[in-house]
This record gives sequence, C-alpha cells and structure tokens, in this order.
Amino acid sequence: MRSARLKPSDGTYYHIMNRIAGEKSFYPFGNQEKQMFISMMNKYLKLYKIDLLSYCIMSNHYHLVLFSPGKISPEEIKTRWQDFYGHSKGHFHPEPLWESPKTIEQWRLRLSDVSDFMKVLQQSFTAWYNRTHNRRGHFWADRFKSVILEGGNSLLRCIKYVELNPLRAGILDENKNYIYSSYGIYKSTKKHPLETNLIKHLPAALGSKSKDTIRRFYQTIQTIIFNASTKEFSIRQSIWTHSKIIGSKKFISKLIKKYSQLSPDIKSSSDICFI
Repeated sequence: MRSARLKPSDGTYYHIMNRIAGEKSFYPFGNQEKQMFISMMNKYLKLYKIDLLSYCIMSNHYHLVLFSPGKISPEEIKTRWQDFYGHSKGHFHPEPLWESPKTIEQWRLRLSDVSDFMKVLQQSFTAWYNRTHNRRGHFWADRFKSVILEGGNSLLRCIKYVELNPLRAGILDENKNYIYSSYGIYKSTKKHPLETNLIKHLPAALGSKSKDTIRRFYQTIQTIIFNASTKEFSIRQSIWTHSKIIGSKKFISKLIKKYSQLSPDIKSSSDICFI
C-alpha cells in the first residue's frame, strides 16, 4: 500500500519531480512537448495558490520547486475561480455556492494542495500527449515524488540543483542556454519568468532585502557553469530526489513533532537529510 504523502498544513517548500514511463533511453519530451508542459503548468498556477520558484523540463523527466502557503482567503478563492473559469452563465463549470462555508473550505483545501495541482497538471498533459500522438495508456512512471525543503540554505541549494540539470546532462555550458528551464529563460531574455515569486522568497533565504537578489543568486549558478567541475552540483545527488525532508536538524525535528502523522512515514535515516 502506498504511504501517505507528507503535506504540512502551513507554508511549505517542495521539490517535485517525476519521470516518464519506459526505458531510460526513451525521450518523449521534444521541444513541443516541453513547451506544452510549461504552458499547462503556467495555466493551472493561475488557479492554484502555489508559488513556482524554479523549473526544468528535461527529455524524460521534470523538476519543480514550489511553495504552498497553506492559507488563502475566501475572497481570493472566489477571484481565482472566476478568473480561471470565467464569469459567463451556463459555463461548463457552474459557479460554486460561495455563501456556503463548506464550499469555501473545500476550495481552500484544493487550491492550496500541491498534490491536487500536480494531479491536474499531469493528467491534463497526459490527455494532450496521448491525443496528439495517437496513443493510449499511462504516461508517467509513477506518482510524482515530493521532498519537503526548509527555507534558506536547503531551498537555495535545491534551486541550484534543479537549474543545473542541463549541465549534468551535458547540454549546457557558458555558451549555451537551455530555454526549458527558468534559469535558461532568464539568461536568454534577461527577465526572469518567476521574478515576482523570487523577490518574495529569495531575499529571506539569502538574508538580504536587496532587489538585486535574483541577479546575485544566478551569478552563483553561472559561476558553477563556468567551473563545471564543481562536484556539489555538477553530479547527480540522490538526496534531492530520494529524501522526504531536507533541512536542519531543528527544522526536521520540529516538523515531525508538530505533525505527528509524519513520523510513521519516516522509515529510515535515508528519508531525511540534514544540511
């Protein structure tokens, strides 16, 4: 039986990843597919109260770094729903009864739920891919993996790890940009696609309130690319994909103590990583 996913109810950072079903040599994500996945992701982020901080879509897998605040006001729930589904009467999605506290609570839980967001995104992409390529059956190897991250150093290191996936795959160097990642778009256009979210989250992680935070942070990534022998990020590290929680001992202990239901899911020391 599959274990329950770790989902604290308050603001939480996540590293999300999944791989496509099939042999490792199977690369169904071409440029069209990568761009469609990004477009669908951006579409559903308008509905869900989730901040995207980093993404990288590779040929047979993807990585996302997300933040779920866990809190969303009734007014924002209604606004997000109406902006996404439209105001017209007789729409395919009838407008919920917002006067009902039960309805508000149901949508609050849904729109702040990372699992619900990922389910909708993956199912929508699978339907599009199968229709486009005249195929049937499941597309993803398994349900997506999620790793809880502490803010600060853990968050920053994970973003670097995600953005440097193309470097580890040998398709990125100081002379090439990989445009199916947030870093690649930033390097190509000098405008970060997730600027609003990064300004909200990175200054606190870096201990700085400067608006120049994004540029300084990505300078460190550029330095790693120039010096590709930097082992910390130029080689694959299983901690970012196989752990359940990554952070300081204090953070992990507090998390497990506060959400006692997490403890049964932590089966071994490899499920957590202190950094």
